[in-house]
Amino acid sequence: PNGIILLHDYFPDQRPLWADNKVIPGPSLAIERMRRQGADLQAIPLGTLPWPTKLKSSVTSLAVLSRAKEDFTLD
Repeated sequence: PNGIILLHDYFPDQRPLWADNKVIPGPSLAIERMRRQGADLQAIPLGTLPWPTKLKSSVTSLAVLSRAKEDFTLD
């Protein structure tokens, strides 16, 4: 009941996260579709990590999926 799911390749609004402009739309589109169908979900992108990731940045496509009504932050 209080679980969360870690998503990989989550591109909010199908926008590129890195300079290569590549986007994998599947996870973001799936969350949007489930929400349209009434699922109480929110995806919280992790944004940046404290270590290097792809293309010499610290940006990540990881996101946490939880219930939308939960008071959940990644501070």
